Amino acid sequence: MNGRLSVRPEVVRKLREEHDTVFTKGIDATYEMLRSEPHRLNRLDYTSNVIKEVLRFYSVGNTARAAHPTDKFLTYEGVKYPIEGKNMSPVHFCMHLNEEIFPNAKQFDPDRFERGDFPRHAWRPFERGPRGCLGQSLATDALKLMLLLTVREFDFTCADLKPNKTPRVEWFDWDLTFGDRAFQEYVFDSRPRDGVPMTVKQSDWKSW
Repeated sequence: MNGRLSVRPEVVRKLREEHDTVFTKGIDATYEMLRSEPHRLNRLDYTSNVIKEVLRFYSVGNTARAAHPTDKFLTYEGVKYPIEGKNMSPVHFCMHLNEEIFPNAKQFDPDRFERGDFPRHAWRPFERGPRGCLGQSLATDALKLMLLLTVREFDFTCADLKPNKTPRVEWFDWDLTFGDRAFQEYVFDSRPRDGVPMTVKQSDWKSW
């Protein structure tokens, strides 16, 4: 996550401002406030939206759905595919990066979750319904904690990037900045390619 934010200084600035406001200046003081008032995490609205926007591009996993017993074929762009007795795996970024569902889908825009200008159930990096991830709330809180206790203290930059000269795919162009690291290693769950090596330095943010 910090790797993607390293090229969005305006997003990092707004995160830091929210953390100073909702909690307090200073990491040690923030930690003590967090211990006594953990519910303040629920007030980190912009932080939550940033996490959601990162997960729109990079979902954490996948699921499989069995075809309904009465369904024999799935039709896509005029072609019929046999699905009887098969499991199907939804590919989330096909929905998350669809311009008809998420306007300006290629743009990193956390404020879209404030506007709500997309169908209610379209965002599904943890899946939804009975197959939704049971740990979604815990994982989200852990990401909030990680950002709260690091983003003001440190500046992160992706190391040894090799940007692609042209996009490899038509629906995504982050590889023009991050090279092939822009693409997850994706099987049934997902993980960063090459571990995303980073350089880290002390931030100049006056948070004390």
